[in-house]
Amino acid sequence: MPLNLRKLSVQLIDDDSVVLPRGLRIMDAAHYMGVTPWYVEAAIRSGVLPALKLGQHYTILREDADAFLDWKRAELENERRGRYREEIR
Repeated sequence: MPLNLRKLSVQLIDDDSVVLPRGLRIMDAAHYMGVTPWYVEAAIRSGVLPALKLGQHYTILREDADAFLDWKRAELENERRGRYREEIR
C-alpha cells in the first residue's frame, strides 16, 4: 500500500494515522538530507543549519533541513553561473 501523505497542521500523517516526526536528530537528519552526520553537526555548530538543543540532543526541523538544502542548491547554481560568465569573457 503506497504511503499517501497529507499535511495536517504542522505534522504530516499518513492514512493509517502514523505520525511522522517534525524534528529529526542528527543521524536522522543526515539520512533525510543525504549527507553524513558529521556534516550536519558541523553545519549546526557553524550556525548555517538551525537546530534546537533539547536536553542533550540537537533536533533539526524538517523545514529547516529543506531550507538548508535549497540554500545550498542556490549557492551552487550561483557559483556555476559565475564560472559560466567568466568562461564567456
